[in-house]
Amino acid sequence: MKPIKLLFALAIGAASFSAMHLTQALAQQPADWDKVVEAAKKEGEIIVWAQASDSSRKFWKDAFEKDNPGIKVNLFQPSNTAERDTRVLREWEAKVLKVDVFVAGSAGMVARLKPAGILQPVKPFLRDDTLDGKNWIGGAPVWVDLEKQYVMIADLPAGVPAIANESVDINAIKNWTDLLDPKWDGKIISLDPRQSGQTYAFTLFLNASKDLGPDFVRKFFKGGRVVFTNDQRQIGEWVDSGRMMLGFALREPEIRSLLSVGSKIKTVPALMAGGVPQTVTVGSDSSLSVVNLNPLPHPNAVRVYANWIYSKAGQQAMVDATGLFSTRVDVDTSKLPDRVKQKVGVKYTNANDENLNGTELTKAMRDNVTAAIVEK
Repeated sequence: MKPIKLLFALAIGAASFSAMHLTQALAQQPADWDKVVEAAKKEGEIIVWAQASDSSRKFWKDAFEKDNPGIKVNLFQPSNTAERDTRVLREWEAKVLKVDVFVAGSAGMVARLKPAGILQPVKPFLRDDTLDGKNWIGGAPVWVDLEKQYVMIADLPAGVPAIANESVDINAIKNWTDLLDPKWDGKIISLDPRQSGQTYAFTLFLNASKDLGPDFVRKFFKGGRVVFTNDQRQIGEWVDSGRMMLGFALREPEIRSLLSVGSKIKTVPALMAGGVPQTVTVGSDSSLSVVNLNPLPHPNAVRVYANWIYSKAGQQAMVDATGLFSTRVDVDTSKLPDRVKQKVGVKYTNANDENLNGTELTKAMRDNVTAAIVEK
């Protein structure tokens, strides 16, 4: 290991060891945890960078502030995740970054920010009862990163491959390869999959799939047959109006928002490949990462915020505000729409897993999409 990397690893390890033992002590002593809460109230706020979503804002900011009076959430929501990641990297390099936590998907976190040293482990900030396996489906919380330290995720809804205009017969779209039909050329709208976000997650899954792979992705994005936008709302609006027929990989909060105001869009279920329906589980509304600053702007508020996010109250607030599925066993998900629930017989790929989001696979996907766009 190079000396600089070794020093960095030792520094992170020392900080993690110290924070972990402090957090374990706090978890065992409620009185001390009360002191952390009081200290967080004195700090008065926490700086959170997330992504654009009105419904998620109700979870990240409104619900937290209601449950934790005295601690305000200074929430920054850029119009797209690429803008956020680029700004983070720029401010980090300039040594002017002032953020406590990110709430974001795995694409930017494990593929860009963690390798750059911008994240520190979140696990030491979490109480023992937060991490207790009895609270989680499968007997343990789900971690995005290989180290099981940096990014814990609690929302794992089934991803919707596409939304369709009300005039589209979605029963005729059964296979992933049906999306390659020339009748869809120029009539599919999507975020740019080379940027972080749900479109990135779906495209990474497709590019790495043994049943579909780079050839499918190249044909899907060939020659600009898919129209790109930087605004997720525009995807829903254009499909709803009929300007576009299909919207690729739109997030559940946007789907829910559209349907709540009377939209007639349809959602395409998991599509067939290799003889079975396949899709991804996607999540980012509860993927919390702590910025590697020493000191953090509001270290006690970070502890309160992180533990609330993964608490029963926090996860119920997420379910109620966003309509996303939570893996906490004590949260009521009975009112969630069928489209977000995992089903027997469907093959799910966790699109957040770092094994899928590794640098090599990410680069291969992005290079493939870039080549496809200019292909005639």
